[in-house]
Amino acid sequence: MTPLLTRRRFAAAALALATGPARAIDDPIALPPAAPDEKVRRFFESAGCGPQDHYTIGRALYWLKQQQRSDGLWAFDDGARKADTAAATGLALLPFLAAGETHKFAKKYRTNVAAGLKALRAAQQADGGFGCLSTAGTAWALLALSEAYAVTGDAALRGPARKAADFLAAAQQPDGGWAANPGFGSDTVSTAWAVQALASADRSLADTNGRGVNARAFGRAGGYLDAVATGPGKTLFRPSPRWPAGVATAATSGGVAARMLAGGVWADDPWFVAATDNLADCAPTAERFNPEFAYFAAVAVRRRGGEAWARRWKPAVTDVAAALQVRADGPAHGSVAPPGKAGDRLTATALSALTVEVHYGHLSPFKQP
Repeated sequence: MTPLLTRRRFAAAALALATGPARAIDDPIALPPAAPDEKVRRFFESAGCGPQDHYTIGRALYWLKQQQRSDGLWAFDDGARKADTAAATGLALLPFLAAGETHKFAKKYRTNVAAGLKALRAAQQADGGFGCLSTAGTAWALLALSEAYAVTGDAALRGPARKAADFLAAAQQPDGGWAANPGFGSDTVSTAWAVQALASADRSLADTNGRGVNARAFGRAGGYLDAVATGPGKTLFRPSPRWPAGVATAATSGGVAARMLAGGVWADDPWFVAATDNLADCAPTAERFNPEFAYFAAVAVRRRGGEAWARRWKPAVTDVAAALQVRADGPAHGSVAPPGKAGDRLTATALSALTVEVHYGHLSPFKQP
């Protein structure tokens, strides 16, 4: 894991660079296109980070800020999940943390992140869970705590993050996967979120001996992923052991990302090259945008790097994220509407922002090995 002091200096350098905004709500949150620190500017440019990305993220964070309640929590606008505030809060915090905004140092949203983390800790139950309605919700809450701890070193977050990681690891099914809800069978998307959250906790909470906090959980998850892998070279993943697979699905991109995050896969591994080639060939368009597919694919293709990232994936995502974002003045400014009739605006907006933020490298899933 990158030394904390180095991360702090890097984040502080990035967040200190600013130019005058065209409009207050369009103020880019991270690096402007003409940063005075040439070394930092070249780093972001080499990852494909341009002015359009900064404004897209700035608008998304502005909208997310507007949705935060006075008690520090966020809520989904999907009626069936409105009560799942811990899940919504964990997810909403992630784009802020990915942009380098924390409760200890930030450019604009320090108080919002602090209030969200405080509310999330208050929502944690004695068993380490948050009463979330899904595994993904628990994973989002854990990710917010573990990533905030990793970046700031705030000791007050370590215990809650460890308890949440233990709770999530205990929910692993006998087949090595995770179910969306108790009583259901394992599914690949829920497993991908759980693996990502546990991988984050593994990096941030590991002791002086390094990794190993969730080694057994990762090994068992690998068994589940083997069981649902299919297609040429086992590069596609079924949503569950009983369902067929597709390329441009969240199950496939989540399976690839989970295999990568669980360990043992390098950027030049022949299997990983073939799998990320498939994902890069399915870069989203404005007419075909699945937020979960795009997010997991971005995490995997960014690790692959090279032409697959720089030419086939990143330009398409930059354009699509900007095109889907509401630009008209009003309460929806900066948000992304959910595709079709499923999902909700908070989920679509947060995942779209995270997809664009992959190259920022503040969150552990985004970091290059």
